[in-house]
Amino acid sequence: MDEIAKRIYHLKGSPREVGFLLGQALGKRLGDNIDRYIQTGPARHGFLDTNKLHTGALLWLRSLPQRFQDEIEGMAEGANISLQRLAEWCFVEECTDSGCTGLICRLNGRAWVARNNDLWAPDLWGYVSIREVEGRIPTISFGLEGDVFTVTGINRERLWLHSNYLPVRDEPTTKKPHQATYVWLT
Repeated sequence: MDEIAKRIYHLKGSPREVGFLLGQALGKRLGDNIDRYIQTGPARHGFLDTNKLHTGALLWLRSLPQRFQDEIEGMAEGANISLQRLAEWCFVEECTDSGCTGLICRLNGRAWVARNNDLWAPDLWGYVSIREVEGRIPTISFGLEGDVFTVTGINRERLWLHSNYLPVRDEPTTKKPHQATYVWLT
């Protein structure tokens, strides 16, 4: 198998089956990637609220639509890692105050938007997940190996979505339910 093919995961089935297949394909490497991403990134640079990470991850997971809960549970089972640890990885961006670099410019009369996946452990990025989840429009997402969520992707209907972090001066109200953009982009 060539190097590019090793970076593409094609998954079909129910949300739980898709997660299980991805977890099984990643195996021990998923836990290693989680540890490396968190320890060499936000934890190492002092950007991580570890208390929020440990106490909030499962609560956050249970606030997600059922489809995502099922996929994450299946992935933890398939990779044989704890649901807590996988939830922390999915939730870690909510416990930091940082983001990847991005830009927008005009070249030859055309607008170009770019985002560099360079925040933590840049070599862990550059993977493609093709998901054909029962009852959903098939999608292709670009990100970390094993990502459930994405900020860049396209669906079978050719809707391309891309998001980037911008600093904000306010916080979402706790009186209204809300989720991070990467959950909804997926």
